[in-house]
Amino acid sequence: MKQYNSFRFIGYKFNPKTLEISLTYGFDDEHEFTEVLTLPQPVGNYDLKAMDRALHALHMIAGISYYKAYCPNAMTLETGPLSAEQAAFWTTVYTKGLGEYFYQNKIQCKDIINFPVDTKFVAFESRPLASLPKNYKALAAIGGGKDSMVTIEQIRNEGADIMLWRVKQHAAIDRIAEIAELPILNIKRQLDPLLFKLNEEGAYNGHVPITLFNICLSYVCAVAYGYQAVVFSNERSANIGNVDWCGMKINHQWSKSDECEQLLRSYMAKFVTSDIHYLNPLRDLSEFAITKRFIALETYTDICTSCNKNWKIYEKPSETPWCGDCPKCAFVYNQYAAFLPKDRLVKIFGTDLYNSYALLPEFKALLGQEGYKPFECVGVPDEVQLAFYYAHKRGDLEDTLAMQYFVNEVLPRMEDVESLEKKVLK
Repeated sequence: MKQYNSFRFIGYKFNPKTLEISLTYGFDDEHEFTEVLTLPQPVGNYDLKAMDRALHALHMIAGISYYKAYCPNAMTLETGPLSAEQAAFWTTVYTKGLGEYFYQNKIQCKDIINFPVDTKFVAFESRPLASLPKNYKALAAIGGGKDSMVTIEQIRNEGADIMLWRVKQHAAIDRIAEIAELPILNIKRQLDPLLFKLNEEGAYNGHVPITLFNICLSYVCAVAYGYQAVVFSNERSANIGNVDWCGMKINHQWSKSDECEQLLRSYMAKFVTSDIHYLNPLRDLSEFAITKRFIALETYTDICTSCNKNWKIYEKPSETPWCGDCPKCAFVYNQYAAFLPKDRLVKIFGTDLYNSYALLPEFKALLGQEGYKPFECVGVPDEVQLAFYYAHKRGDLEDTLAMQYFVNEVLPRMEDVESLEKKVLK
């Protein structure tokens, strides 16, 4: 594979007439990429300086999709210098956010990324975070799954004036927004086609911290449209990693973790704007606790989907809400099975996933019995074991392959249920 000396952050701009955001990058002087995002409706008066800072953050994080094609050691910042604190933040984001990519491509990543520092540069002089009014305007990300719906209903009950937003259009999200009776911003994203051509020719590819991209994009939209809060739905289980590599814990969900969230919240307040709050009502909840709240809502159970085959940015959405053969489908089925009877589960997922030979290894991994936590947005073994136990006590899934494995191999050695419930539902 060809090697390059430097990845270039060339420039960014927003055209308020066409509503297009352009983000440009390059490798040395050979390849140049321009990604284009299009906002859905005209903007009014907005803070030009805050917009520039928000666009800068978006430009920095969106570059990760292009950087990973060749992963050079040097970063060239043609958009201006970084303070020591800013450079440390982006070095951490790129290193930990690309952890799974490094692991899957067997790249030795220790000290490979270092953003340059200008010690004389003083960034945005931040003010204390503005107070959030009672009926604040909230821009809430909607991913189509249970987590975002629990969040949306919670902040709605608290009095927030909510606008939903998403990057990729999908019929399931259209239906959710319709049932929720909430407006939605549909933002278009067009990655540079050259990136996919290079991937086909053998350039590196792999997982990127898409949640961080979405958060930075939400700040741009909040500035443009006058929202006081951006809202995301990242649960406690996202803190747990998958495997060890290069002396660090690789976490598929690092961009959803508490560590990342704390770093990001501080960065955005210091270096973008202190007028916009970053909110995450689910941070202290397990996936099991969120599922319990979600099922109690009743409204969205049959239409929500978080199967990732629906959300790949360069593929057409799946024709069915759940593919039925991935770790995410297995995990959500397991969590739903704690609270819903078998006939309802089969109606939602199209089949009984507990009786799938193909998914049995995934259930074993989710239970913590074999392999490692799948590289998906899934919970931890305690949650999975408790969900199996709840379904076992109900009794209508006893003859399935996965349940028989649980009863014979896991249940006899499982922690007592009361202790497990305290950990999972605390």
